Amino acid sequence: MKYSSHTKFAETSGHDGKIYILKRNHGDVVKIGETSKTATGRLKDYSKKHGLVGFRVHKVYKVPMEARKEIERLAFKRLKKYQIQDLAGAKEVFDCGVFRAEQAIESAIKESKIAIYAKKKADAQAKYQAALEERKQAAKEEFQNSNWLKTKTRHFENFVNNTVFEKKGERKTNEVIDDCFLAICCWACSATLLWAFASTQHYLVIIFAILVGFAGFNCLKETFQKPSPIPDQEALDKKKQIEDEIATAENSAVQEAEAEFRKKYKLEDFFYPEPPYRSRVNHNVIVPTQHAG
Repeated sequence: MKYSSHTKFAETSGHDGKIYILKRNHGDVVKIGETSKTATGRLKDYSKKHGLVGFRVHKVYKVPMEARKEIERLAFKRLKKYQIQDLAGAKEVFDCGVFRAEQAIESAIKESKIAIYAKKKADAQAKYQAALEERKQAAKEEFQNSNWLKTKTRHFENFVNNTVFEKKGERKTNEVIDDCFLAICCWACSATLLWAFASTQHYLVIIFAILVGFAGFNCLKETFQKPSPIPDQEALDKKKQIEDEIATAENSAVQEAEAEFRKKYKLEDFFYPEPPYRSRVNHNVIVPTQHAG
């Protein structure tokens, strides 16, 4: 884990601690401090509380949250001879220039035992997670090559190849009655229009009467036509059941491997410097090599 520094600092608090340098616009006076929030916020607070004028955020170092106070203390120790005892009541102010301030903070970060431990812990967490993902991937590959999956896959393929996922459609009695009723209505309407044509001699009326009568025949035709196939829900459900069974078995294999790994190894097992640490799959288990010495 590399501790970063930023000349321009984004206004987010996040989960990192911050060591900041506030610089006066003229001269070599700086203020050094720590915060769990933002350097800009601290600048506003100090400006309001102590009447500091002409300061700006020069640089911000992101450090482990738990190490920020120790790093601040170590930096102050290095800059003690440059400390200004009283500047409008504000503490932690030094007449040392930004270069010495940066050097003091960077040296304090390297010296801080809390920061060193936090870095080792972050490295160990990265190794632990990488080894865990390796174990989970190995478990997935083992499952893909298992006899159970091969047998289940053959069964699934046979089922899919020999199953028609549609079945013969059926017309319900109420649907037949509705079609017949609609056909009768169309014909009645057509007959009425023909009677009206005899009185009006309007050719649009007879054309419309023919169209309505034809629609009635189509409705009756639907009654005697073979219904379209419908999905065989039982077969589809069985297909999905087999797919879900395979997916569940794979997920269970990965979860069991993860549980086995977490039970066997703790984060402390991965506090090894590089190399001698490495991970390997051995008898379905990732085994970290023993740390020499």
